[in-house]
Amino acid sequence: MLWQKTGSAKFRILFSITLAIVLFIDIVPNPWQFFPETSTNLLHCYRQIAPYSASERPPVIVIPGFIGSSLANLSHEILWGTFDLTSDFTQFALQLEADLATQQDELIPEQVLPSFKMNLFGWQFEQDMYRQMLHALETIGGHCHSTMNSTAKAEETNDTCFQFPYDWRQDNVKNAQRLYRFILEKQSYLRQKYPEKYGVNHADIKFDIVAHSMGGLLTRYFLRYGDRDLPENGELPSVTWEGARYVNRAILIAPPNAGSLDSFSNLIYGTALYSPDPVSEPISALGVWAGRNGFGPANVYSTRVVSGTFPSTYQMLPHGNYQQVIVSGINESKPVDNLFDIEVWEKMQWGLLSPVADSTLKHLLPNVSNPVERRRAAWNSMQKYLKRAEQFTRSLDQPAISPQGLDLELIAGDGLSTPQIIEINRTNQVKVIQTTLGDGIVTKDSALLNEEISEKQPSRLQSSISWSKTNFYTQNHLRLVQNASLIKDLLSS
Repeated sequence: MLWQKTGSAKFRILFSITLAIVLFIDIVPNPWQFFPETSTNLLHCYRQIAPYSASERPPVIVIPGFIGSSLANLSHEILWGTFDLTSDFTQFALQLEADLATQQDELIPEQVLPSFKMNLFGWQFEQDMYRQMLHALETIGGHCHSTMNSTAKAEETNDTCFQFPYDWRQDNVKNAQRLYRFILEKQSYLRQKYPEKYGVNHADIKFDIVAHSMGGLLTRYFLRYGDRDLPENGELPSVTWEGARYVNRAILIAPPNAGSLDSFSNLIYGTALYSPDPVSEPISALGVWAGRNGFGPANVYSTRVVSGTFPSTYQMLPHGNYQQVIVSGINESKPVDNLFDIEVWEKMQWGLLSPVADSTLKHLLPNVSNPVERRRAAWNSMQKYLKRAEQFTRSLDQPAISPQGLDLELIAGDGLSTPQIIEINRTNQVKVIQTTLGDGIVTKDSALLNEEISEKQPSRLQSSISWSKTNFYTQNHLRLVQNASLIKDLLSS
């Protein structure tokens, strides 16, 4: 974290507003620690594999997770990734009732975010995201450039590492289709460069993919189905492994393969489930408090609605027997059988259907004056998002053996207490009633897609995904992409 102190009187204001932003962007606990030794260690790790010929080493594609790509307007002004007091998160809401296949937005993904930048009252803050990974990859062969960097000189263009920024608000299938086109484009580009640069003709170019969090979900869809869409009739597509033809190795870091209760919490409450320790993490704790009390750019009353316009958020809802939401009544408590059922959301008045959502919906739908019509628009959008999300998750859950030649590797957390079961009462108050091992956001079983969850055999692992290799670390969700020894295990094996 970088500081420029211009006056002590600004300190209280800075705490409240800056950390409200931290709440919304779903940063894991203790995000403000800065690790000066990490950059040096990462560079050392990557240099161990740098001596190999670039033509023999598969080029790497870096795919970030949810909120991990900057979003810019048509004038290339960064709106997501750089914040100040005028930041308005309602500008990131997607159009309600738009067709998912053709849903357009004026914001453009520019790059994988090295960090979030905040300029508030003369204080300059910078919080690391993917900086360490991108910086370390430079040692392999040059700058890991953005797909949108049209101003780069030809001689500066790198052929060993590519960023794949994407609009993380959109449908994951749509972004998987973009990844398919992106890979074909880069493969064609490299086939032209290899004879000139390495003297290699007709190279069989395949890529290594390093994908974090939700980026792992769109990667898995791409590997299984290439650029195919989900069938309109609601059935599941046949697994052809079309995308796997172009990939040597896919390394998935903390993927929420069975969903995450944090995604559910953000849709319902506009905030994550965890509560930072006010003693060890006072800044994070103050930010959570500010957002939950409804002030700052990321107040929970508007962010729950904004998040509810993102198709991708619904595609990370918990499903299967991995995590549970229990609704408590007067006489009994029972688990929700299917979080993709719109009737459950309507009955519980969750998300866009909450009575407190109407003020933000009124802002997002200025031409709809009738609150009943606004609620109908919200209901129609939610039904579409939930139906699509259920079909998407089922398409990833159906068993399929990975084809020969594809290494599918997992990196996940297993040493931090992570919510597994939550209970919601009649007034929609929530409490965590059971935790399990994970990274604080994604449970180990969700990342692994472990089918054998047993108290008698808690160490038994049996996944429906054909993992080539699995590694588990005691790290939180974001630190999993910032840890030197972890990265060494990733790329030196």
